[in-house]
Amino acid sequence: MPIDKNKQERFSILNECLRDSHRRYHYDTLLEEVNRQLTKRDLPCISIRTLKNDINQMVNEYDVELDDTLWDQKQKVLRYADLSDSIYKTSKIETTILKQTIDMLINMEEPHPLQFDYVRLCLQQILKNRHINIDNAMISFSDNLDHKGREHFLDLCKYIMDKQTIRISYLTYSGNAINADVFPYCLKQYNERWFLIGRQKEYTNLTNYALDRIEKIEESSVKYQETTVDFSTYFDDIIGVTKNTSRKTEDIYLKISAERYPYIATKPLNPYQKLIKDMSNDEYKVIKIPLIANLELEGLILFYGSDIEVLKPEWLRNKIANRLSDALAKYNKN
Repeated sequence: MPIDKNKQERFSILNECLRDSHRRYHYDTLLEEVNRQLTKRDLPCISIRTLKNDINQMVNEYDVELDDTLWDQKQKVLRYADLSDSIYKTSKIETTILKQTIDMLINMEEPHPLQFDYVRLCLQQILKNRHINIDNAMISFSDNLDHKGREHFLDLCKYIMDKQTIRISYLTYSGNAINADVFPYCLKQYNERWFLIGRQKEYTNLTNYALDRIEKIEESSVKYQETTVDFSTYFDDIIGVTKNTSRKTEDIYLKISAERYPYIATKPLNPYQKLIKDMSNDEYKVIKIPLIANLELEGLILFYGSDIEVLKPEWLRNKIANRLSDALAKYNKN
C-alpha cells in the first residue's frame, strides 16, 4: 500500500532521529523534534499515538531494529540497534542501475553549473564507499555561486569529504595575510557569502573563513582531527556563522514595527523565533529568540533601523544604542 506524502516526511525525520548517536530521544522529546521538523516543512503536527504507530510500522515493514537495552531511568531511549541502519535501502538491481547512472554522469565532458559539479563529486565519493553526511548540513545551497571565492568551493567540498587537513593563505579583514593548517568541517552560506567552518590545530574553538578572502589552498601533512560538532544544530542558536562558545544562549526580545512584522513572520530571523502575544498590539509585535549574541545579530538589528528595537537583554539594548549614537556623532562630524 502506498504511503501518503505526510507519512513519508515523518518517516524520513524519524529515520534520522533514530540514527542519531548524539541524542537520547524518549517518546516525548522525539515527538517534540518530529513536530518541530514538520512545522518547518509546513506539515501538520502529530500526536504521540501517531508517533508510536509510525515507529511500529517502520520496524515491521522496513526491517529495522530498535535497541532495547537503552534506558534513562525508567524511560526507553529510542534509537536503532545498528546506527548505520536505515529505512532507505537499495536492492542489487537498484544499486546496479545507480552505478550505471553515476558512471554516465561522471563521464560527461560538457561543462555544468557548480551545483551539478558538486552532485557529481558526491556521487564519485559514494562509489569510493566514503561517508557523505549531507543531512548533517555539511553544505547548503541557497543561491547562485557566481562570486569571488567560487573557485575554492569544489576543492573544499572534496577536502571535507576526504577528511583532509588543508593549508590556507588567508587575508584577514584588517588586511593581514596569514597561513594556517586547518581541519575543514563545514561550508555555510550567510548573507550571500560562503564561509568555511574549521579548526586550527593550535586552538579548540572553531573559526570561520570567508571564501572570498582565501588566497590559496593546498593539502597539509598535518594529521586530520575530526570534530564532534553536529552541524545540523550548530547554527540554531546564532545568526550568521560566528559562535562564541564562552557565551550562553539568552532570550533576545525584539520589538518589530507593524509594517515590518509580516515580512519577518514569513521570513524569520531565526527558526526558533516566537511571537509574544501579550506584549504585542496593533502598532508593533514582540518576538523572542533564544540566541548567542554576535556581530551578525547586531548588524541585522542595525540593518532594519527604526523597524526593530531591542527590549532585552539590557546589555544588548545599550550596545545597539551606543553604536547608533557613535554612528550619528560620526555623521554629524562629517
